[in-house]
Amino acid sequence: MKRTLFVSLIILALCIILPASVNAQVIVPANKAWTKTGIIVANGDQVTAAVTGSITLDPNVTTTADGMKVVSGPAQKLINAYDRGALLGRVGKKGVPFLIGANGRVTVAGAGELYFGINDDKVKNNTGAYAVTVSVNGKAK
Repeated sequence: MKRTLFVSLIILALCIILPASVNAQVIVPANKAWTKTGIIVANGDQVTAAVTGSITLDPNVTTTADGMKVVSGPAQKLINAYDRGALLGRVGKKGVPFLIGANGRVTVAGAGELYFGINDDKVKNNTGAYAVTVSVNGKAK
């Protein structure tokens, strides 16, 4: 009995101390500004994403998760620092967006649910989706 309790306490302590790892597949539709992943991250967690697929932005311009440079006309981007159509991430509903791209690796600041989004100012007329294989190392759930 004592040995079972002791082993259980050690396993519980290791679960609390050792970093967790979460792996998931998330589909990010091009016509939705932000998509919930269902993954809760903690400050300092390392998020790695491998993205496949392409999306079509209005007017009939296709891009991958790295996005495309706007060479003339209005920028039509949510975040000017990143290319149009690029895959973005943020932590929480009001978190600061950061670039994920096609093969992103980011250490997150803040805690909350991880969201993925499209860097476009008007997503309703977009088509397609990105398929994101995401891995989080740290305290994620």
